[in-house]
Amino acid sequence: MSEATYLGMHALVLIALEGKRINVNTLAQKTGTSANHLSKVMQVLVREKYVKSVRGPSGGFTLIEDPHSITLLMIYELFEGKITNDSCPFKHESCSLKKCMFGDVVKNVTDEFVNYLKGTTLKDLT
Repeated sequence: MSEATYLGMHALVLIALEGKRINVNTLAQKTGTSANHLSKVMQVLVREKYVKSVRGPSGGFTLIEDPHSITLLMIYELFEGKITNDSCPFKHESCSLKKCMFGDVVKNVTDEFVNYLKGTTLKDLT
């Protein structure tokens, strides 16, 4: 998971917790990152209509959608792309072995990860 994904998820949960406008400096302080880096992540969230941005001294970010309707999977895939559950972790179409040395571990872990992200909303984390 990239830092942008981590920051996007955390920023959205913090905004949902706040329940009112929260500025990038406060978000940066709470996530332990630079305001400049977080601003780039927030631009993506504004562009994709997850948050509304208001400029000025009393400005900041608010959620556009209800926290019940935003899953972690939606945010993950916004930054990382669609999760695929390929059988080979190395993306090889064929294997020199008769049976994958990883068995179903990669598939099972990916399925569990996707199910968690899909089943967890921002509201669940507030």
